[in-house]
Amino acid sequence: MPGLGPGPSRRPDRFAVADALGAAIAQVSDEVVRVCALAEMTREAALNDAEAPAKAAAVAAGARSDTIEIVGVGDVPLTHLPGNATRARVKALGEFHVCRLRPTAARLRPLTRSNADSG
Repeated sequence: MPGLGPGPSRRPDRFAVADALGAAIAQVSDEVVRVCALAEMTREAALNDAEAPAKAAAVAAGARSDTIEIVGVGDVPLTHLPGNATRARVKALGEFHVCRLRPTAARLRPLTRSNADSG
């Protein structure tokens, strides 16, 4: 029957480099999750204490330090633990730091029959 099923496949111009473009504009994020006893500190202090490690984790994952912002903050009470415990989560996001990706000799060695199987 005409008109049923998928139509002809259409490919936009430069479809072969779409993944590379997506990677070039990608953002990098990481998060820190900690279990804190609110009997010893306030909720705000627990979340604030996790901000700096979250930013450092985003930088370690490849984000530019001057573009990092906190995009997610939350906590979940852990009623099964003593001391009014909570699970604090802070997520940091930043622009991808292209200059931190330096090619290594292992990545640049030419593929030959002798090293093709070594990975």
